[in-house]
Amino acid sequence: MKLHKGLIYCVSLSFFSLNLFFYNSCISSGRLVPAGEETVIMQNEAIEAFSAGKEYESNKKYKSAISCYEKSMQYDKLYDSAYYKIGRCYALMGEWKRAEEVFSSILIKDPNNSYIKDSLGYVYANDGKPDQAEELYESLVLENPFNSDFCYKYIKILLQNGKIYEATNAFNDFKSSFPRNKDEIKTLENLLLEQQGNSDTSAD
Repeated sequence: MKLHKGLIYCVSLSFFSLNLFFYNSCISSGRLVPAGEETVIMQNEAIEAFSAGKEYESNKKYKSAISCYEKSMQYDKLYDSAYYKIGRCYALMGEWKRAEEVFSSILIKDPNNSYIKDSLGYVYANDGKPDQAEELYESLVLENPFNSDFCYKYIKILLQNGKIYEATNAFNDFKSSFPRNKDEIKTLENLLLEQQGNSDTSAD
């Protein structure tokens, strides 16, 4: 069967016009890739930004790290990790209020996350909120009695709050539970002696 030349010409022209319309649409929307590929590109860019943020953070360039982590938050799977790292960078910069805001926000979503509680407790301890820090670390020790790090920090907070009796009892438990943690035991021993000396001087 023979097709009329005019029909072939019209079909070819229509196909060309459709391609031209697609090309112009891509130009006007600012992209030259299909929507699915655009998502993949966004994800790859977010992953690269997250990696760059970790590199900046390790080099103590915290503002640059925060900027990268913020970019990586556009990818849902990186959102929580990136947001946590932003809080961590604020803490390392000594911007305690901002760090507290981030960690508190995460803790509302994930109230049983021990490591977020630990981060928030660290912020409280350094931002002049020792009572809140003590409360958090007390709950951490009750929830994680075999975590030496939480127990160690709890004793330090008790000493910071001048609670020598409670700190001494907790220290004795620490020595029994973690006899191999010789460095921490020595540090706590020295802190206790120092605190007791200060207490005796005050009494005189």
